[in-house]
Amino acid sequence: MTINDARRKIDEIDQDIISLLGKRRRCVTEIGELKANKVKVRDIGREQLILKNLKQQAIKDGLDPEFIEKVYKEIFAYFIQCQNDMLET
Repeated sequence: MTINDARRKIDEIDQDIISLLGKRRRCVTEIGELKANKVKVRDIGREQLILKNLKQQAIKDGLDPEFIEKVYKEIFAYFIQCQNDMLET
């Protein structure tokens, strides 16, 4: 394997990550449409459970769990804003 081969693999992984985030966005939109209480977008208890599970998975995969927590807090913030924007329209 060459460095260019490895970089192509990273490029493919990055494309997969973007695709999966797009799928997550579509699910967030569906959830926003299904929520009975349109005022409460954020579920802190669910976020904490997700973070706990993801940090455990990160450790198993050799990743820094604090890094994963930072990444997912950004993801949560983005998608919460998406739901808020959707509900305002």
